[in-house]
Amino acid sequence: MKTHQNRRIHLISALLALPALACNAGADSNEQSLPPILEFKLAKDSISGSTVELVNGIRAIPSSWPTLMFATFKQNIEGNTLTFRCTATLIGPNVVLTAAHCVDPQKDDAPSLKASVKIDDIVLPMYCDMHTEYKKKALIGASPRSSDDFALCILDDKGNPPETLKKMTFETVDTKSVLAQGDPVLMTGYGCRELIVKNGRPSAGHADGLLRVADAVIDKPAGSEKYRPSYVTIRSSPSTEPALCPGDSGGPLFSGTTSKEQGRHRSIRGVNSSIAVDSGYFVSRIAATGTDSFKTWANQWLNEKAARQPKACGLNISAGDPRCTE
Repeated sequence: MKTHQNRRIHLISALLALPALACNAGADSNEQSLPPILEFKLAKDSISGSTVELVNGIRAIPSSWPTLMFATFKQNIEGNTLTFRCTATLIGPNVVLTAAHCVDPQKDDAPSLKASVKIDDIVLPMYCDMHTEYKKKALIGASPRSSDDFALCILDDKGNPPETLKKMTFETVDTKSVLAQGDPVLMTGYGCRELIVKNGRPSAGHADGLLRVADAVIDKPAGSEKYRPSYVTIRSSPSTEPALCPGDSGGPLFSGTTSKEQGRHRSIRGVNSSIAVDSGYFVSRIAATGTDSFKTWANQWLNEKAARQPKACGLNISAGDPRCTE
């Protein structure tokens, strides 16, 4: 996420996992046919140094965000092999929350992309499922299929979790509260230092791979857009306020904490999904976890995965559990 230079631009909408780098437009057909594998790393293993600069001059503290995971991967879109970035969050010892479009195979009736996470030099497979209503929607190019842009993943440690995972306190998902206009939130981002419009769509002008957080307020609550009912939106002035960037896809939106008090108790209120440009303003769209759509699907997913004993803070583990943020 970042602040942006003033410019006059028309309405543009695009997914946050927009390519950071386009390459191999005429890639080998065998390479194009192979689905990508999302290989996540924990924030502490992805961010160099103890702190990094935020766009507003406040420092993000990686140790305050141990549950965040980042991945860079290549995927074939309409004949071009492109590089993407996505973010995910550990919400339990074996459950990960991210955006559905991060694991979308870009084919109808195909399984979600394969994924894994490396923790303590151990690679653990992740088995991800997209929201059922999201999967029903038709592909619309590189954009998310719908505002139900949620995916939940089972982390398979084969009964022997890495030490870091044993000691971790996991993020809690708030499914009970509804975000209202004017509510304060904390945005997270791993995408870019600047946002530009390239070939008629938002693109990372400079992707530096640094973790950023920024304070914001909700502009429109869920249900405000007829065809995007699960989205809450944040409207940003181009030169002074933060907006989501490519690479921020799947990252969490928080409440209960601020950029100046990053260690405060907090809860996840949404998943970064898409960015639009409207009348000179950037509009960040986040899939809200306080919607009936997310709650119903998450409960169904937990029941379907019961044999794997999924444990997720705020879903089937209470926020008061010592393993969960309050």
